[in-house]
Amino acid sequence: MNSNELRASFLQEVDAILDNDELVKKARIYIRNIKGELLEPGKAAFIDPEFPPYSKEELEARIKKAEKNIAAGNTVATELVMKNAFNLISSL
Repeated sequence: MNSNELRASFLQEVDAILDNDELVKKARIYIRNIKGELLEPGKAAFIDPEFPPYSKEELEARIKKAEKNIAAGNTVATELVMKNAFNLISSL
């Protein structure tokens, strides 16, 4: 595939998702990640503003909460998590 064919193919793929805002948001994030990696290899990937990283304090609070849940027996079997994940992926 030559350069012009590659560009045309890419634009066709983009055109196919333009009516779906969620797909456009995801594509925008992926493109920014790819662009960032090409411009500055090793640099942290673009962060989705809807899902910013946890602060150290937030992470520690989540870990403490999880440890309390485990101690209280509030857990889910790995098999159930894997089954649910498989079902979710299969439905996409």
